[in-house]
Amino acid sequence: MTTEWLHTMDDMGQTPLTRASISGRSEVSNLMLMQEVQDDPKRFRELPTLHRAACWGFDDVVMELIEDGEDVSEIDSQGETALHKAVRLGHFAVAKVLLEQDAEVNAADSLGLTALHWAALTGREAMVELLLVNYANVDARDYFAGGMTPMGIAKLLGYTKIQETMRNRYSIM
Repeated sequence: MTTEWLHTMDDMGQTPLTRASISGRSEVSNLMLMQEVQDDPKRFRELPTLHRAACWGFDDVVMELIEDGEDVSEIDSQGETALHKAVRLGHFAVAKVLLEQDAEVNAADSLGLTALHWAALTGREAMVELLLVNYANVDARDYFAGGMTPMGIAKLLGYTKIQETMRNRYSIM
């Protein structure tokens, strides 16, 4: 379950980890591998309930939990929100529900990564568009990989469609 995001192939048959590895920026691939270690099953059991539902892609459960009073902005020990997890794991419907329920689109985790960083790292074009429509900041800089922006990550990893989407959305805003 937890490493699925790291090994999902894009249209070119490459994974985010492959693209990061060949980019010449080892800190980006190290970031991905660090997250894989942090996503281990034992830690998963310790996550807030809303985060676990987001990881599994249960948008209906996420909505019920929020309706029952779960905090959409709750962070885990890594500073991540449920939105970070939904985006990284590719659960579009969950991310949409969280955003509709006022999840902070520009919340940064302990490494300074926003949901848009993760959408760029994983090459998820539809997720990038969803986040941008909800005013994700394309200029947000991480703390780990030399202050990279989501646009910089997309460029580094060769996700040209994502770069174009960010440029187009940014020029409209």
